Amino acid sequence: MKTPIFCFLIFFLVSCSQTNTELLEPIAPGVAYGNILEGFDSASPGKGVDVFNDESRDRPMAYGLILSAEANRFKATEEVEAKQNALACLDWLMNNADKNENGIHGYGLADSWDAFTDGSVNPAHHEYTITTALAVKGMIDWLEIEEDSAFRSQIMNTIEDCFSPFADETFYSSISIPGYSIGEEDLSYNVFNPAVFLAGEMQRYSQLHESSEMASVLESKASQIISITEQHALTDPDGNYYWNYGVEVERPNDLVHACYVIEGFRTYRDFGGTLSLEFSKIENHLQQFNDELVWVEHPKFREVNNSKSPRLWALGMAIYTLTESGKQDLVEGSLFKQLGDYRREDGTFRFREEDDRKMVRQSAHLLLGLSAFLYGV
Repeated sequence: MKTPIFCFLIFFLVSCSQTNTELLEPIAPGVAYGNILEGFDSASPGKGVDVFNDESRDRPMAYGLILSAEANRFKATEEVEAKQNALACLDWLMNNADKNENGIHGYGLADSWDAFTDGSVNPAHHEYTITTALAVKGMIDWLEIEEDSAFRSQIMNTIEDCFSPFADETFYSSISIPGYSIGEEDLSYNVFNPAVFLAGEMQRYSQLHESSEMASVLESKASQIISITEQHALTDPDGNYYWNYGVEVERPNDLVHACYVIEGFRTYRDFGGTLSLEFSKIENHLQQFNDELVWVEHPKFREVNNSKSPRLWALGMAIYTLTESGKQDLVEGSLFKQLGDYRREDGTFRFREEDDRKMVRQSAHLLLGLSAFLYGV
């Protein structure tokens, strides 16, 4: 007969073998949102550290994401701080739309980078499609609520300047979708997630501002991008649609890039675009990243080591996409618990469970996700 002490020991060991996600206290989204904001530079919210180095620099993608998040908060609460933060981000984006002064408007990274490790290093502030798309999204988010007509015109001019490189196919890849960046070497790769996300914002702008001369061009290009991307759809084990990272990079999108694709399709559809594929089968692919209520970096069917925790931006975008899909219960029941492992002592969030660095682009993605959950979109 087993003694009570032995039984207690077995219970203790079994309890300790549960996943951290089962044991952690969920984050309080409102508190987390405030802590992230407090961790930003108050004068330059999008300025901070990134994966490339430990230097604090202005990160255009972060400015766009924070602008979107604070626009959501201001629409819901009319809090003065939200407006101040949003306008600080908007001001930076409008004043730095041609940071490298090459005559092409758009946004990139504050560091040089070899995007495909093929030896072609893009300089700092080289224009990338996804960075430009996220910045444009932020500007459109604010444009929807800005009432001053003169300021609206200024914002629209910046947005249209950023869309301008994609109004023809100068910077399109071989299958006629926007390239990963405007660089000649990067145009040799056909990558779906930035193109689809951009297409969603093209369609959105064309419907909100039909009087714009560019509206019909953007609507046409958006439909072209979506149609071509649909032709490259694959089917996951559950019968839902997914995409590889690209034609040349034959691996399924990881979590953050899968979310970019879903949101591009969603925005395109919500603003009058017609899809050939069933949208529910596009958004339900996200189930492939949920392994017994733990979110993983790569889809479960991909033969890859998922032992590393997801990057913070992936969890942030997953919160955004699940909230947009009406699955707040799944966010509360899994993601808010998992994020407990990402909390730093100061209440902000680390890059990965095993990497304590606080990075502004990563935090900005989480802020966007939390804003959708707390304030709607």
